[in-house]
Amino acid sequence: MRSNTKRFLGIVSGLLLLLMACSLFGGEKTSAGDSDKYLGDEYSSKGGGFSIRKAKDYDFKDVIGIVNMVAPGGNDKVGPGIIIMGGLTVKGTTNEALMEKVSEQSGDLKVSKPKTMKVAGVEGFSADVSGSYEGTEVKGKMVVAMVTDEQQFTMMGFSPSEKWNDLSPVFDAVLGSVKFFAPDPNFGLEPEPVTGGQPEEQPEIPSEEAPAESGIAPKSMDTENSAKFINPTARPGELRQWAISARASSQYGNPDWAASQATGEPNVTECGDNVNAWASYGSNTKEWIELTYETPVVPTEINIFQNYNPSQVVEVQMIATDGKKYIVWEGEPVITEYCPDQMTITIDLTKMVKVNKLRITVDQRIMGWGWDEIDAVELVGTSDTAAAPTAAPKATAASSSASNPAAGKPAPTNYSGWMAGKNYQGYVKVGINKTKQTELDGLIGLTGKKSTENFKPRPDHKDTYIYDFPDGMKAYIGVLTNGLVYKKSIMPASAYPKDYKLDTVTKANYDKLDAIFKKDKVILYADMANLLKSPGFLRESIIADDVIKSSYEWYAPNGDRMTGIFFDGRLTGMAGLAFIPAE
Repeated sequence: MRSNTKRFLGIVSGLLLLLMACSLFGGEKTSAGDSDKYLGDEYSSKGGGFSIRKAKDYDFKDVIGIVNMVAPGGNDKVGPGIIIMGGLTVKGTTNEALMEKVSEQSGDLKVSKPKTMKVAGVEGFSADVSGSYEGTEVKGKMVVAMVTDEQQFTMMGFSPSEKWNDLSPVFDAVLGSVKFFAPDPNFGLEPEPVTGGQPEEQPEIPSEEAPAESGIAPKSMDTENSAKFINPTARPGELRQWAISARASSQYGNPDWAASQATGEPNVTECGDNVNAWASYGSNTKEWIELTYETPVVPTEINIFQNYNPSQVVEVQMIATDGKKYIVWEGEPVITEYCPDQMTITIDLTKMVKVNKLRITVDQRIMGWGWDEIDAVELVGTSDTAAAPTAAPKATAASSSASNPAAGKPAPTNYSGWMAGKNYQGYVKVGINKTKQTELDGLIGLTGKKSTENFKPRPDHKDTYIYDFPDGMKAYIGVLTNGLVYKKSIMPASAYPKDYKLDTVTKANYDKLDAIFKKDKVILYADMANLLKSPGFLRESIIADDVIKSSYEWYAPNGDRMTGIFFDGRLTGMAGLAFIPAE
């Protein structure tokens, strides 16, 4: 992927992709005489947050905070050369963690035991590197040091072994000339907005404030079938809009894969790497993109269009016009059956919030799939504050019964086939915020295994337990530090259980349900289940802010499916109801 952008020495390219997400490096001091002998003009990298003196007579390039200097007669494979990188990284990164990661990712190269040092007064580590690369014996040196807990600086030098004595004093001289300052995260990244004006300066992110209730339902954007997907049209008082400008923690290029590629409507129709979508610089990093919209709205829905390795979004944050931030969705990467994929987040606010920016965070380290590319992000909401709700609807049993002949009855329990078996029934009976971890094996009838993942979707997350069901199904049960279940989900090996096919899943019944929602602004789970004459396939349940969000799916014999996202048994969101035709 993207072989047209060889920006630094081949021997360290893999290491730098890692270090862009979690490191910072620097150098040792040399005498003024040595500096004048080996160094030339001073250079300041605004994006990197550092200044240096250039190595005299070396070929010099700086691309988005990454400085590359190659000695006369050297090459971009094994040098002799020096690479320096700075900028912002994941908050809380330490030198120890970084050096450990570098050692793990160094391949066949040998990294010596790190030594403590200082770079421009900042504590750091240095280590020697040696080994064979593409048939050449090489020697090198790397230095790491965190300027702050989120500002990174990296410096590496490599050369064929017989030339290291020539490069070493140059490396030390450049290293000794390093000075630090606060990096500009927009330098070299900020695209021109679609309409006039520049995006606001990125404010500091405060602690979470009153997170909004939210739900998520993936929807197909497959090339051959995307036109058949039913996406709600704007209702009275509702505005659907695309971003007019964007910026990101990093971008792979400009204009190709730039943050600006995520502005406007989706324009990537096929699954795969595409220059018309935003991609971060690194493929194994945690990154964010922030999008600005022309008209502030009270949000009801967010649609994220991903065209490459989708479903690595871990957090979606909305930024109000007063600068306050609200996390409306957070989770962990999951495998999706669709690519391109439309990730829809339904928002039911409990207070009035006017929003004109969204920040989406992807974590490409967890699944190891590589770049997650975002083509476009739609913000849906009401622009007229007088027409916007001030609180989530309070539904009663009668509120969705007027036009629903199946209303007022308990949800059906007519499970059949695989779904009537002990394993799935045990999964259904796992109570959110009720069932204890010690009760899971007996309830599900299988022995769960603790996940080896170290991702914490929330501060009080303790463990995730995985249950391997027959037919390739897997259940994932999230447990809190208090021992109670807070999340459960199930991932089928195929689209749905093979014996689950309902003749009630039709476009006609979807239209009936849609009419109920438009009239009553709510659909009760029991009413929808009765209309479809099935309890549905429970894909996921999770509790957040004392509200349980449950996602159900119903499938037709031809593969068409209907989905419903319910909050405490009430479907109230703009995209909570969906009809998705088969491929």
